[in-house]
Amino acid sequence: MEYHFGTKDLEKCLLCLGFTSRPAKASHKKFDCPKYCEVPERLRPFIIVVLGKKQYDDISAAKWIKQIKNFGFTNKQISHCLN
Repeated sequence: MEYHFGTKDLEKCLLCLGFTSRPAKASHKKFDCPKYCEVPERLRPFIIVVLGKKQYDDISAAKWIKQIKNFGFTNKQISHCLN
């Protein structure tokens, strides 16, 4: 599945899925995973998003999707929030 989105779309998607945001640094934003998600031990319970990207390339977009799916979300949930 191929996605085309930028920072603003990714932020909206994460908020739609229940993540909460807080500033990390000037060019980044930290999104904490929802409380109802079971985070595997190997993962950090947050995602850091680089701000200011109009559109991620296909490889970067796939990596963002993979990170979100690691928290237990499905392709259907992610595509619903991205659209």
